[in-house]
Amino acid sequence: MKTEKLQPVVIPAESGRNLNTLGVRHKLTEQHTGGAIYFFDSELPPGDGNRLHVHRYEDEIAYVLEGALAVRLGDQELTMTVGEIAFLPKNVPHALRNPLSTPSRYLFAAIPGGYIEHWFDAVEAAEEAGGLDDATFRELSLQYGIEWLE
Repeated sequence: MKTEKLQPVVIPAESGRNLNTLGVRHKLTEQHTGGAIYFFDSELPPGDGNRLHVHRYEDEIAYVLEGALAVRLGDQELTMTVGEIAFLPKNVPHALRNPLSTPSRYLFAAIPGGYIEHWFDAVEAAEEAGGLDDATFRELSLQYGIEWLE
C-alpha cells in the first residue's frame, strides 16, 4: 500500500477506463486509494458470466445496480436483485453470471486493491496483443492470485 497522503476524489458516473475484454470499467483504482480498495463496474449480457474461481489476495463485494446476479457457491446458487449486496471473502470459490434475458449492471469492490485491477489490465493488454488464449489467461490469473477451478 502506498504511504503518500491520499486526496479526496470524485469519479463521475460515466468516467473511468473501459476494458473491452472483460467488460469492466475502472472506477476507484490503486492510484486513488493507495491500494486500500478498488472499485469497478461491469455489465453482463444475458446469460453471461464467469467460471468457478477463487481469489487468493482480495475479498470482493458485489452490488446489483440493474437486473440480477446469480452467485454460485459450491453447489448452492443465490440470486441477487437490484440493491442487494454480497460479501465474497478471499479463498471462497464462486462463480458469477447474469441469470436474466436482459443485460445486468453491477458495482464491485476488491479489498485490498492493487491485484484484480492489474489483472484486468494484463488480460486486456494480452487480448490487444493477440495472445489471449486459455493458457495465457490462466497464467496471468495465477500471477494476480486468481485460480480458475473449472
